[in-house]
Amino acid sequence: MSENVRLNKTPLSTKQAQALPHLAIGKTLAHTATAINVSEKTLYRWLREPDFKAMYLQLRDLEAEIATAELRGLTLKAAIVLSKAMDNPDPNISLRAAQTAVKTGAKADEAAEAKRLTRLLARYVHEDENNHHTSRMVRNQLRKASGPQ
Repeated sequence: MSENVRLNKTPLSTKQAQALPHLAIGKTLAHTATAINVSEKTLYRWLREPDFKAMYLQLRDLEAEIATAELRGLTLKAAIVLSKAMDNPDPNISLRAAQTAVKTGAKADEAAEAKRLTRLLARYVHEDENNHHTSRMVRNQLRKASGPQ
């Protein structure tokens, strides 16, 4: 069987299917090309194909969701450890734990506020675009607030 035949139930070839996991976890095009024995030029071409690009983006988003879920679990575990450290009889340890908790809480509050403002800006831009009067400044602020995609 040829290595570049289309897989059943998917518009992708075997080689394309092999490339997806590498790309989705952030491997470089050079690494991926070497790993599956195709050229980087081929990978660039595939990334412009709608079916491949859609599956790549879907898999990349899934990988990000899994990583986020794992980090949330670790955050809960860290909070428990931090809470126990705050009860430590050694005042230096309990003080450092309390300082860490305060700093971490403040950062979490800032992140939540930034997310809330981004949602508000997005809603404003969407409503304004519906009225065909969106200002360039607001769109640029939204892009900056949402960060790299």
